[in-house]
Amino acid sequence: MLRDSVIGDNTCTLSDLVVESALRYKIGGATSGLDAAYTARLAILRRFSYEHPELLDRDEEMDEDPVQPNDERSSADPPTRKKRKRGGRVAKGQDFWSQAENWFNACRKQWGDSWNSPGWNNYILETIATDKQRYQPEVVHNAFMEDVITDYLTGPVASTTAGLGTIEDLLQAMT
Repeated sequence: MLRDSVIGDNTCTLSDLVVESALRYKIGGATSGLDAAYTARLAILRRFSYEHPELLDRDEEMDEDPVQPNDERSSADPPTRKKRKRGGRVAKGQDFWSQAENWFNACRKQWGDSWNSPGWNNYILETIATDKQRYQPEVVHNAFMEDVITDYLTGPVASTTAGLGTIEDLLQAMT
């Protein structure tokens, strides 16, 4: 889940990851105990994931399964693909979680154990700001859902554009 939230086609915002991970892994789900420290931990792990993609197990190769002459599939069907994982295990201490733990230990030596220390505080604020820039939610605009500010005596006083022209243009076209 952490890997897919930062790399690939299914990336998501930090707040989406917080809710999804709480629903899956936290006792009580996303309804209780989602404090700033929970979000900060996930933001830091997410940043570590993004900055160290080589530690994420993404190197699965896809091989085509050869079509046998007596195969029941029609020739129009695309050949099935099977996953072939990398050979062997990752050496002890070289996996994602070991490296993340080593990184946390080095940061704790430098900034201390408290999340409120200036070092951790600056790092967390920078991480969340960077994350918001990198993984912005997709904005969907609907011209019919935009607000129009009106003055009941003079009509619309402010307009919003939504790709089809101003609200006044839309209202005029409808009359």
